[in-house]
Order: sequence, then structure tokens, then C-alpha cells
Amino acid sequence: MKSFRYVIGILTILAALAIPGWQPVHAAGPGWTHLVFGDGSTSMRLASHPDARPSATTAITANAAAPSKSGIVAVTVSKFGSAQLSLIVSVGKQSFSFTIPSSDFTTSGNTATLNTHGDLKSYGTINITWSQKSTTRPKGSCGTPTPGFTYVYYSNPKGTASLKLPCVGSIASSFNGNYTGSSGYVNVPSAGYFSGAQASANLTLSSSASAYLQAYKGSASSQKPQVAVELDRTFTASASNPLTGHFQQLHVTLSGSALSFTSGLNSAALNMTSGPSPFKNTKLSWTATTPATGPTKDTCLGKWVGGGERNASITGTFGIQTCILTGKYTIKTSATTTANLYSSAIKAQATPALKLVSSSPKNGATGVPTSTSSVSATFSNALKSASGYLQGASVTDIQTFQTSQMSNGNKTVTFQLQQSLQPNTTYTLNIYPSDVYSQYLTTKIQFKTGS
Repeated sequence: MKSFRYVIGILTILAALAIPGWQPVHAAGPGWTHLVFGDGSTSMRLASHPDARPSATTAITANAAAPSKSGIVAVTVSKFGSAQLSLIVSVGKQSFSFTIPSSDFTTSGNTATLNTHGDLKSYGTINITWSQKSTTRPKGSCGTPTPGFTYVYYSNPKGTASLKLPCVGSIASSFNGNYTGSSGYVNVPSAGYFSGAQASANLTLSSSASAYLQAYKGSASSQKPQVAVELDRTFTASASNPLTGHFQQLHVTLSGSALSFTSGLNSAALNMTSGPSPFKNTKLSWTATTPATGPTKDTCLGKWVGGGERNASITGTFGIQTCILTGKYTIKTSATTTANLYSSAIKAQATPALKLVSSSPKNGATGVPTSTSSVSATFSNALKSASGYLQGASVTDIQTFQTSQMSNGNKTVTFQLQQSLQPNTTYTLNIYPSDVYSQYLTTKIQFKTGS
């Protein structure tokens, strides 16, 4: 079960610096990292691959927040090496991501200044100076820093933001020091730290829209079921429009019959056909596809209660009526639409280890024909995804596999070669699979071609 991945709160990017090169995720996928800020009232979920190679050695972040009539206004700027500046502006339960030139963020001694000049175009301007610098992670931030990285945090912001944002309107905010209040986001429970049951799903709605839905009910009979959704829209930035993303968190309380779970956590059903708004026309069904395994422990999430969670298939319809997105979408399990079930009342079974069972060519094989057009590997568990590359004799002789084919109950992954193999050459096939239990494996298979 995955906690909300993109909540922008008081210390959003401060925690995100635990994963250099982070980016918002707009489709389901393995490798989620839970990040919780401050007193644990806000959280963020970010994607990271265990084999990811950071491209910078210095990660910088600065955050400013202040209350307003429209909710908490937060400005977070982050920079990794010489990459473009990442800017996130949140207002209430909505957030906006922008790409602006790195020159808009300057540092000198212990100070840093963000001056967007005219680079936000019609969205407005931001001018903030932070006067305190630290390389010590802020108290309450979570996640494991990457070894070898230098993390720089700027605090004590002073400045202004004059903005005009979609679905929000005009905002004028003044920042005068560090803000220590709450973010205003709904604190959604996490698997293993919640007494009750949850049904969650990553929903791919279109090429530019996705949603993460979590329906949950506490174990006490007096507790009503609730649904929380984070809705993401992505955009292609241009010279005239620097907006790259728009996010909104939505939350409703339901009647007791709208959400149900079967015994043993075999299935769940959510019926919001008649509402409430903004989820009218939503009707979803979950069916468990794996045995119950133990949730992931996270020292940031509070009191551990245990329980078990199961991967699931999902079908039905998802209705949404908001300023960001309106429509009725058919939902079906796919590579980018995935689902989970969790209950604190069921006992977790041991997670079967992810192992390499066989490969073609075999590890250590010789005389492999140069006419070989594909390579494959079979693993002990069904996979969610797999990436990889084939390394030849020289650093330039490399084939990176962008796509793969799954078969044998998703236990076998096959990659098509993009170019012919060279004779009398030793090749190393590197595969990075992720299974349905969110386990990773680094696999190396070596073989030699014939003459």
C-alpha cells in the first residue's frame, strides 16, 4: 500500500532531497519511497529505481510558506547540479510545477534568492530571499540520504509572490520567516500504521492525467468510510508556458455501504455511482491476486499495527468532476493501472524471494549464434516491470532496452535486440526486474558469441 505521493506541504522538497533527481510520478510503477514531513501530517511518495544513477553531487532546496485566504501558499525550489530549476507552488490542496531557468535561483554565501523575473509568464512573479543555509537535514524529515551527495537547505525566507493560477485565481502572499503550521492536506493512513482496511489504486486516465485513489475504513464501527484521491495532470512546457504539472488532493466521507471488504481481504468494492461529488459515476471492484504479505515499515509513520496487504486487479469506472479534469473513465488493470488491498486484521505470509530461474542464452554460455535476435530471463515470481541493457566488449557497444515482453504468467521477460551480436565477443546482460511484491533484483547474465 502506498501513501500519497505528491502532497506539497511545509517541508516538501526538504525530504525529497533524499532521492536526487526526483520527479513527480504520473503513472503507476514500482519503487515507491515514503517521505513524511514535520510532525507527520503531510507525506510524499516518490519513485526511485534501485539502480538509478544520480547525475549531480549537490542537491539544493529552499522552501517558503505562509497562510492565505485560499489556504497555505508554499513555494519550493530545488536544483540538482546544473539541471533546470524545479519550482512547485502549492495553494491549499492544489499544487503547480514549473520549469524555469536555473539563473532564476542564485546563491551567495549563506543566502539564496529566487527571482522568476518574467519566466513564469502569465502566471506571475516570485521574489524571495533565504538568509540561512545548512547542510544538516531538517528535524522531522525522513528518507535515507544518498551517500556521496551534499545536501544544502536554505531557510528563513522573506519576499513576495504575486500569482494567477488555474482553478485558484489571483494570489498575493508575503513570506516572513519559517512557517511551522500545518499544510491543510488530509492525512491519509498508511498500510501497517492503520487499524482498519484500505483499497488503493494507481489509475492511468489518459496520457496526461492520472489519479491515486485510496478508500479506507477504520476498524471501529462508528468510523465512516472515506475516499482520498490525488489527481495529477501533466503538461509539456514551452517558451510561452512553463507549467509542467497540476495536482489536487480531494477527500470525501461516505455512507457505510459505499465501501465493502470481503473476509480474508479477497476483494473490495467501492460504489459512488450517485456521488458524492466530485466522484459521481465511480464504481470500482478489487480482486486480490497475491497472498497477503507484510507492509513496509517506515519509522516516520507513527505506531506500527502490522496486518497484511495483497496486490489486486481492478475493474470498473472512475468519475471525476473538478476544474483540473472532468470525465468518466473505464478502469482495468494494466502496466500503469495497479491496485492493492490492506487490512490490519489479516496475517501476513512470508514474501517469496525474487530469484533468477533461467535465461536464454544461459549464464556462462559459449558459442551463442550472432544471429540471436532476443534475450530472455525467467524469474521465480510474477513481475510488474523489468528494464535492462546489453553490454558488449567496449563502452560504446551497448544496447538499452526501452520495452520488454512478458509471458509465462509475467515470470518471463524478453528483450528484442536492436542490433546484431558481434562474433567472439563476451556480452553481459543486465536486467532489473520488479515483482508483484515490489521486490527488486539486479541480475547479470554473461555469455560469449561464436565465430
